[in-house]
Amino acid sequence: MISKSIAEEILEISLSKGGDFSELFFEVSNSLYFYFDDNKLEEAVAGEDVGVGLRVILGDRTFYGYTTDISLMGLRKLAKNLAEAVFQGDKDIKVVLSEKDEYGIRPLKDIGSFEIKEGKDILKIMNEKARGYDSRIVQFTSVIRTVDQKILIANTEGDFIEDRRVRTAVYGLSVGSYNGIIQTGYETVAGTVGWELLTEEVINKIPYEASRRAILLLEAKEAPAGVMPVVISSKAGGVLIHEAVGHGLEADLVDKGVSVYKGKIGEKVASDLVTMVDAGVLEGMYGSSTVDDEGVKTNYNVLIDRGILKGYMHSRITAKKFNVRPSGNGRRQNFRYPPIPRMTNTFILPGESKVEDMLQRLERGIYVVKMGGGQVDTTSGDFVFGIEEGYLVINGEIKHPIRGATLIGNGPKILEKIEMIGNDIGFAPGTCGKDGQGVPVTDGMPTLFISEITIGGTEKGE
Repeated sequence: MISKSIAEEILEISLSKGGDFSELFFEVSNSLYFYFDDNKLEEAVAGEDVGVGLRVILGDRTFYGYTTDISLMGLRKLAKNLAEAVFQGDKDIKVVLSEKDEYGIRPLKDIGSFEIKEGKDILKIMNEKARGYDSRIVQFTSVIRTVDQKILIANTEGDFIEDRRVRTAVYGLSVGSYNGIIQTGYETVAGTVGWELLTEEVINKIPYEASRRAILLLEAKEAPAGVMPVVISSKAGGVLIHEAVGHGLEADLVDKGVSVYKGKIGEKVASDLVTMVDAGVLEGMYGSSTVDDEGVKTNYNVLIDRGILKGYMHSRITAKKFNVRPSGNGRRQNFRYPPIPRMTNTFILPGESKVEDMLQRLERGIYVVKMGGGQVDTTSGDFVFGIEEGYLVINGEIKHPIRGATLIGNGPKILEKIEMIGNDIGFAPGTCGKDGQGVPVTDGMPTLFISEITIGGTEKGE
């Protein structure tokens, strides 16, 4: 890690030609990646990525640069180049950093102690279980990825902070084929932990769920189309909330005027039943960390409280513009990128309704168990999402699985049409993309009853 004296020198150089604020972000990331496909281990890669990102802020302008040359000479060069880019005239500045605050987790098994055979054996077992689920499973692809990220953040406000994040993810994709029809099933488990994530339960769950879903879709009927009520299971994991609502609450999008929630603080934007939270402090969740990538402690941020919009997710820059405190949502993919407002673990709090009572309210509707991919327009809130696992429900009875279905709607309107919220909650990890960079997140929600939403399908009835 970079010493306090070197960090102070680099920050002083970066502001020597003007600027209001400077920040140094040092990172060392060690990673392991295993890729298994076509009954064999295709890739086993161990890597290290080391570098420094340096940011200078002048008014509303941001100057950013990075380098993989972490020698004192390399850091001085980066700082001088940024200072020249800012150039407002010579400026004398003295940076005094506080004593180091150290955070982070320690995995039960360090990344440096792994052997390739361990990853290969786990993926081989998963492959056998997936293919053994049903003879119609013709392909199984799986991945294990672990990243051990150590960071140091220093800035001209005196912060000098070190953090360590260890994240592990495992996922599997099963392909089913029968009578010319091909369907896929996907399952993933991830968290801010080391390889202790890979328990026997997880190793069994990934191939089972992926293969079960692929076979289910082979046997499913074409989805009906039209406006109808929907129950979205907590097992769906909250991706709909993340995409259709969460991004619109990131303050940079609000500031740019491309969020449907701009100017609505204090207004009713959802059903009275809805309380929505973003919390980077949840232990073990994939989007968690002790501090964000600006050195701000993560928080439990209530965004919507019983239907009322309470606030947005902020970085240091947007917090200053909105005259509020940073919320711990300044995040970046790595040292090559400046931090921007991003979600961490975003979810709706549970309610009091029972899942069976919600299903009983469906005279003719859809029960969504798992969401697929989709897209959203944050300016309008309009979205389209695929349904990876869903069922047609008639008079409260689950009739049969469906395929080819999509949910089409508008985020704010959907929030208003939530009439029941379950007493359960489920979470799903993922990687969120924005502005060309991806960060780990977790989405969550209880089971929801939505009074009406448009279902895109290929059949107009049973």
